[in-house]
Formats: sequence, structure tokens, C-alpha cells
Amino acid sequence: MTISRFICFSVFTALLCYAPFAQAEGWFSKSDQETPELKNYTKEEIKELLNNNGKFKTSSKDKVKKEEAPSYTVEDLSEMTVDGFHLHMSEEDAKAFAAQEGWSEGWRTDVKIGEMESYTHSFKQDNKMLTMYRYGTLEEGAKVFYIEFVRYYDEEQNPEVMAEKLIEKYGAPTKKSVNNKGARLRYMTASRVDMEKRCPPTSRKVQCRGAGGVATVEAEINVSPKQIEVILRDEKTARNVQVAAKKQKKQREDELRRQNSEKEELDF
Repeated sequence: MTISRFICFSVFTALLCYAPFAQAEGWFSKSDQETPELKNYTKEEIKELLNNNGKFKTSSKDKVKKEEAPSYTVEDLSEMTVDGFHLHMSEEDAKAFAAQEGWSEGWRTDVKIGEMESYTHSFKQDNKMLTMYRYGTLEEGAKVFYIEFVRYYDEEQNPEVMAEKLIEKYGAPTKKSVNNKGARLRYMTASRVDMEKRCPPTSRKVQCRGAGGVATVEAEINVSPKQIEVILRDEKTARNVQVAAKKQKKQREDELRRQNSEKEELDF
């Protein structure tokens, strides 16, 4: 190899070795202006920059954190109203308010202590229908644990626009599905969200059997071009009250029988 060829080869090799660092220096000088904290990157992160054309992988610092969906407490959902009605409203208050607002028909039977309705009669008003299921308490009479409200429209509506108005009224949903054919908004507790992550509807896991029948606390809104359906439900509280009411009722009956027996004298 001649001296001239050796010199050319040495210069070429030096340029090849210098090029990546020059490029990296360009990245850093440019990025330092845009992102001052770049100087705090570790050696591993610098190496990642060199191996990925000056960019981080999605798992590193520049990954955008997904915004967490909001969850709601039982108290939050109990305070949600639809046309003035809300969960755990007493039967007397619901009847009085329905009469005041011009609703017709409605409940025709009474609810016993510890009972949860599975069938009932709806209230009606022009282009609206309201169905409320009750549960019987020991001290406070019957209360509402499930509300199904439907608003009918003569003219077709745009579900996307109506969904925006509903979100403005009720707040950001935990889950939503919206398009020009329909919309579904769900307002859920953290425990319900966690359960659906572990046991989705299609799950065949043994530990998920019966998960669909778990007492639910949730608000759900379904929108179609011809109607809006709002469902408020708190089966969990109603079932807890049901169990407690039956237990207390039995205790009272046992105590009454004891008192009767203590007063009674044998006459034979």
C-alpha cells in the first residue's frame, strides 16, 4: 500500500467514526434548545437515540401517557338525576314529584320489607316513559334502586351531537362509544371497571363465572336516532339493605315471640 493510499484510508476511517457522534451532537444541540432537560438523559438513553435515528422508542421518556378514564363513587351515581328522579328516592317523594310533573299511571302494588322488585308498572308522559324499581327497607319504607328513563323523538336526531350534550350535562363518562348511528356512555365505579378488566363479557375463566350477575352500581346512557335511554342502577345497596332488613325483621319477630311467651301463664 502506498503512502498516499494509506493516508486516504486513514482519513476515510476517521470520518466514518466521527459521523455518528457528529450527528448525535447535532441532535443534542438542536434538542437542547427545544428540550433543556435533554442533558439529564442517561447513557442508555443516548445509546437508544443513536440506534433509533434520534428518537426514543414508545416505552421511553417521550411516550405520551394515556389519560385515565374517570370513575365514580356510589354517592356520585346516587346524585345523578334524570328528569328530576334519582336513585334511593323514597316512594312517597317519587309519587309526589311524578304527580306534580304530570306523569300518569305508575306503581300499582306495594313492596314488602326486604323485597326487591323484578317487575313493575311504568309512569308515562307524552313522549317519555319512566320505570322505577323499588326495594323495601325496614325503617324508611320503599325506595328506588333502578331507574329506566326513555325520551322518544318524532324526528331523527344525530347521536354524536346528542352525546356531546349529554356529556356536557353529566360529565365525562368512564367508557364511551359514539358514532353517527348511535352512542353508549357508561359512568362506572372503580371496582366495576376493575372487574370488567379481569372478567370481560367474553371471558371463559372459571373465576369469572357469574360475574355478569354481580350487583351493579352504574349509570348508562344509550342514544339512537329516535330515542335516548338513561339507566341509573344501584343493585348493590338494595341487596345489602335487603339482607339486613330480613335479618332485623326476623330478630324482631323472635323478640316478640319471646315477650309473648314470657307473659303467658300455663293454664293446664
